[in-house]
Amino acid sequence: MTKSALDMFSKCMAVELGDKGIRVNTVSPGCVRTTARMTRGEAPEDTDKFYNKVSERYPVGRHGVPEDMATAIMYLASDSAAFITGTVLVADGGHLAGNVDLSYGKVVLITGSSTGIGAQTAIQFAKSGAQVVVTGRNGQRVSDVGKQCSDISPKGLKALEVLADVSKEDDCKRLIQSTVEAFNRIDVLVNNAGFGLNSRITDEDYCLKLDTMFASNVKSAVRLTQLSVKYLEKTKGSIVNISSISGLIRDCPNISGYCMTKSALDMFSKCMAVELGDKGIRVNTVSPGCVRTTCRITRGETPEDTDKFYNKVSERYPIGRHGVPEDMATAIMYLASDRAAFLTGTILVSDGGHLAGNVDLSYGKVVLITGSSAGIGAQTALQFAKSGAQVVVTGRNGQRVSDVGKQCSDISPKVLADVSKEDDCKRLIQSTVEAFNRIDVLVNNAGFVELGPKGIRVNAVSPGAVRTSARTTRGEALEDTDKFYNKVSARYPVGKHGVPEDIANAVMYLASDTSSFITGTVLVADGGNLAANVNLTST
Repeated sequence: MTKSALDMFSKCMAVELGDKGIRVNTVSPGCVRTTARMTRGEAPEDTDKFYNKVSERYPVGRHGVPEDMATAIMYLASDSAAFITGTVLVADGGHLAGNVDLSYGKVVLITGSSTGIGAQTAIQFAKSGAQVVVTGRNGQRVSDVGKQCSDISPKGLKALEVLADVSKEDDCKRLIQSTVEAFNRIDVLVNNAGFGLNSRITDEDYCLKLDTMFASNVKSAVRLTQLSVKYLEKTKGSIVNISSISGLIRDCPNISGYCMTKSALDMFSKCMAVELGDKGIRVNTVSPGCVRTTCRITRGETPEDTDKFYNKVSERYPIGRHGVPEDMATAIMYLASDRAAFLTGTILVSDGGHLAGNVDLSYGKVVLITGSSAGIGAQTALQFAKSGAQVVVTGRNGQRVSDVGKQCSDISPKVLADVSKEDDCKRLIQSTVEAFNRIDVLVNNAGFVELGPKGIRVNAVSPGAVRTSARTTRGEALEDTDKFYNKVSARYPVGKHGVPEDIANAVMYLASDTSSFITGTVLVADGGNLAANVNLTST
């Protein structure tokens, strides 16, 4: 981070100081042999070993020396470089160009590596020069991936192939034993094996499925970690557990058991990061979003339905595509590498923006928002439409209803209605049901008790001072409106007045499955107004 900040500072200063005739550039060294490693307490023989490894892997055939950097610095400072400013001069012996991985030669054990994310991770590690252990329950697949690893290895290193079911304790023991017998060490353990089963809590076999998933998704990682600690301690190794964003949110229906296993794995990783830290072992987690593998077809889904699902993911993910196994392999390799030496107990979310974008893959909810032609209601409608909901926009001003409806979507129904009138309320509900045959969310924004047993949650949002057009619509002068909201901003603890987006976010949270345990609640979104007892009547 500090070096990235320095690079950006150099670029900014190159622009800012250019008219003063000052040039600003950067030199970015690769591995340069100095006394730094020994100063940190490293033994001379370990330092020699490290730089010998660098020399073997760098395209130029040697590590850097201080004179290399001095020459680069003198060039950038000379008149010969008069036309160069804002540049980063990389002097790294081909490190970046050659995509050099200094983890080369490490022994990497990856469970569930006969297909999907695990297979791609094994292949990528093999490509970087690691000695890979491929394992799974299908002998042919294990053999196929093992061959790919051996073929792509720069030194032709043969992958160790172990047929094992890591949900079984004896197989876990045999897997570790086979690895140590073959290589006498373990540097990286990737606990990738796992699967999900759809099940509702009302299903008779729910607990059976839960036990099956826990055995594969959680207990295997616990056993293998326990068995490998003494070897990882010797190599100051790393553990990477493969979880899922389903451990952080319930992103699909009927997968509560799977979500529980991944949440448990996340916490196990954090606990082990603390417990094993003093042994020099780092423990981190990768949490993938939707990654296209063969698992859906393996569960019996048709190719057409699989395509449809992943097309939907690509449409809704902020990054514009679903994940692929290579995405996860890259994340895993980073966490296992020396470049992540300061990372432990971290969850690296690789989800194409799923969490950040609050993506709803159940998509298609029907949301009726009263008073949605302006202000908070309009913004709430826009946010729901953005998340993929079918939005019903309503209000008393036809032009505003039309404008907001157009912003949401050309197919969102626009209903002109005054919800203070009973007939208009009936017509509003009738129009919604006729269009979509359902209502999932009702937001009474224009304006609650015994509905819990019916599975209906009812909550309220209580905004503080939110800037909308309401005050000017009432005839207040613009300068008075500005004055009022400036006063709000000065007195609110958050240092600003509210905007419709703030309230829309609160509404969307209460309407989402994330808040499934919340009903009858008043969510105050007031910038600290109540907490600080803000008085807006005083001058």
